[in-house]
Amino acid sequence: QVISVMGNQITRLALPYLVYEITKSPLAIAALTAAQLIPILVLSLAAGSIADAFDRRKVLMGTQAGLAITNVCLIVVTLQPDPPVWLIYGLAAVIGALLSLDWPARLAAVPRLVPRERLPAAIALTQLSQNTSAIVGPALGGLIIAWVGPSGAFAADLTDFAISIWALVALKPIPPMHQTVAPGLTAIKEGLSFVRSKKVILGAFAVDLDAMVFGRPVGLFPVLAIDVFHVGAQGLGLISAAPAVGAFLGALLS
Repeated sequence: QVISVMGNQITRLALPYLVYEITKSPLAIAALTAAQLIPILVLSLAAGSIADAFDRRKVLMGTQAGLAITNVCLIVVTLQPDPPVWLIYGLAAVIGALLSLDWPARLAAVPRLVPRERLPAAIALTQLSQNTSAIVGPALGGLIIAWVGPSGAFAADLTDFAISIWALVALKPIPPMHQTVAPGLTAIKEGLSFVRSKKVILGAFAVDLDAMVFGRPVGLFPVLAIDVFHVGAQGLGLISAAPAVGAFLGALLS
């Protein structure tokens, strides 16, 4: 997870930086965010039922392989003299779709890997590893972009995918539980009914959605770093890593 999330953070930093360097338009970054968000909104509900119905290790291997191929395409596009922005949007949408399948399978795999009495510690450790990666990833990504450009950042993420897939191969299979409902509308309705019946979970979702929408204006970070503070790619990496520092401390204290 550390390797995978770190690589994902590097790509998430390089994409808006690349688009803003090409267009110099904050609206173009907003369009990039929308291109990633729409497939996530469309597929997220179904993604959970897919993660429940299939071997989670195989799902993760498939999404990681798909993300690796997408990164190869990004490297090729970035190296063009005049990279077409619409193609970058299309590849960003593919990344969003694959991540919407990857994250439910990744997080749902943790309870199957540890005994019940160690689950709270495993969840805290998972959160800690994610926040560590969210600190190191953008900071490292900013250095890579400043040194060799966005194509170098995508290439670094490609290396991470190779390590991540190797780690997944080393895991034992994580097959679905016997009582699992087949993926589809029935499974989605069951999940929504469960969330509605558990006010603590529903409240946690509402708080998280509010924080993500209104509390982390990541789409503005390239504009702030390049045009307001004039700190370039390295400064962009530090700005993007800063929220994860607070999250890291919170997870550490938990």
